[in-house]
Amino acid sequence: MTSILIDSYPELNCPIQCGAGYVLAGVHPSSDDNTSAMAQSFKTPNNKDFYRLTSCKFHLFQWGNPIGHLVARLYAHDRTFGWDSIPTGEPLAESEPVDMATIPYNCYQLIEFTFSGNQQYLMKKDTVYCIALIVKDSTNISYEDFRFVVYCMDSTAPSHAGSDSFFHHGYWDGYLGYYCDVIFYIYGDELNIEDLNHVDCEAQGYFWFSGSCHATQQGTINEVKKRLENLIVLAEPTANVFGDWQLALEQIYGPVSGLKLPLVTVRISPYEPQEMTYARRIPESGSMVRLNFTAHCFAEACELEGEEKYKYAHDLADKILSYLSRQVWEIIPHSSYPIVDVYNLSAWESEPTKGSRKICRMIVEGTILAKRTD
Repeated sequence: MTSILIDSYPELNCPIQCGAGYVLAGVHPSSDDNTSAMAQSFKTPNNKDFYRLTSCKFHLFQWGNPIGHLVARLYAHDRTFGWDSIPTGEPLAESEPVDMATIPYNCYQLIEFTFSGNQQYLMKKDTVYCIALIVKDSTNISYEDFRFVVYCMDSTAPSHAGSDSFFHHGYWDGYLGYYCDVIFYIYGDELNIEDLNHVDCEAQGYFWFSGSCHATQQGTINEVKKRLENLIVLAEPTANVFGDWQLALEQIYGPVSGLKLPLVTVRISPYEPQEMTYARRIPESGSMVRLNFTAHCFAEACELEGEEKYKYAHDLADKILSYLSRQVWEIIPHSSYPIVDVYNLSAWESEPTKGSRKICRMIVEGTILAKRTD
């Protein structure tokens, strides 16, 4: 994969090419006046979902032959982008070290820093970061002895969307509006979600199956749950159906709550991406998720002579089981909704541990196969 240019502020913006600039003269993290790091904030594009950091460049020269190494680091961003940006937190990635001896004397040159292996951080689209130049180690770097590294910034007419910062006295310092822009280039590989490898896919909270990475749009699980609630109402129109499955017994039935029986609360869990080879109903295109559901069916205790106490709860559960089991999911109206199949249905009695003895509960469980939306 060929890396692309993610962002830059080219060297043509450097006001001078030799002999002057901004100085790194302390080992990071500096606790005195000597600057040990500088950084520039930037924002990733939104053309793709992710950008894998591969390298960056800074416009540098050295003075007095300092001995030691520089590294580039990627940081998360703090404060206001383009005004007083500073890096924050631990580094997200660190480059291979660059020997100061390889940096030219007195006149600027673009020096490349390479990010390798697990340091190739996966940056999210449309997100602000800071790319920093750090004095990793040195045995003789010193402003007083005129041995330091010089980097170029545009302080005359800075026009990059971000802004610079520097590290001294133990902290990052943004310029609070009087900012400059560092000469820099940053490169990486552009990827969409489906291009992610297995490790990155799961690290980003997506789902790996059928050999590729998939993401579900927000609301897909919610749509399945709302459809299931609607199906239960169709099974028993008198039922009050709620997605809040943690309703307390005193909320379900009582003069304060006003909720009336029969009542059903619905819970969905867990979420499982489903392999395309799954041997149940598979839509013509698209991938699947499998979800388990639990429906708690509350009804008044039956007090009719010769009848089971649980009769009304049994009847409610039976209606739900019967309705769900006899549906033909491939045809309208079901084919226009995400639920493809409902199976593994079961039910049992479950006496509420709290609340009125006049309430009976049946628990209905099953599995939903649903179309996913990526």
